[in-house]
Amino acid sequence: MEVKKQRYSIFVFYFLMLYHAFVLAQGECLITEIIYALPGSDSPNEYVELFNPSEMDTLDLNGWSIRDRSSTDALIDSGYGLKVPPLSYAVILEGDYPVNSGIYLGLIPENTILVKVDDSSIGNGLSSSDSLYILDSADQVIETLGWEDWSDDGFSLERIRLHLFNSPANWTQSIDSLGTPGMSNSVLPDSIDFAVTHLALTPSIVGPHQTITLNGHIANVGLHAAEPQIQVLVDGSFYTQGIPRNYPGIGHGWFRTGDRAVYFRLSYNFSRTEYRGGYK
Repeated sequence: MEVKKQRYSIFVFYFLMLYHAFVLAQGECLITEIIYALPGSDSPNEYVELFNPSEMDTLDLNGWSIRDRSSTDALIDSGYGLKVPPLSYAVILEGDYPVNSGIYLGLIPENTILVKVDDSSIGNGLSSSDSLYILDSADQVIETLGWEDWSDDGFSLERIRLHLFNSPANWTQSIDSLGTPGMSNSVLPDSIDFAVTHLALTPSIVGPHQTITLNGHIANVGLHAAEPQIQVLVDGSFYTQGIPRNYPGIGHGWFRTGDRAVYFRLSYNFSRTEYRGGYK
């Protein structure tokens, strides 16, 4: 007599309901990228990128300055003005950088506000271990950043998440050589990006006609808060459980489907499906 083996498959899906709670870090401007080391001579190709996080207000850099550990420089108009529109970038260049023929020609977008310092170097020349300060017209420090040697020569140092503060964990080397001056950073995470990082059955060894519980861990590694929904497909039928909370960017938590009678004959398959948003 032939014994037939019946195999059941469990698939885990999750769907995301966006919750638009992406809020940029507070402040008039953000330092979002720097390049301090290039092959050969750094001069005149060092830059500092600023971002205006306001959705409504123009950032006026008139009277502002930039300082490193040794020296302070005034920010001056290089022909593009000193007013940065909402949600836009300004790139601070060395005073002798040739805008019309330099190495960033064709790389920096045309609508970027290009600003220069009042001499031939930013501060005393940026180094592999340095600090930067952005000061407004009243000499108040608006933004600051300190770093060690975090990037290779020819690559920029990029802020990963604009809505988080300047901890070392929020900065990393650019993917692209020369960085991304005047545009979104190459290391910016996707807007929506949930991951299932752990799945387990209880009990781990399932016998015939036994009730099991599915446990899992989910992590939101995207930018926006989102509310996932877990769907478990058991032998062609869905069992659905909403997660009654929003997970913010870099938030994480556990889910549990609850006890559900799933009857197995001799064996089972186990797999998972994930959803990742691919836009920024």
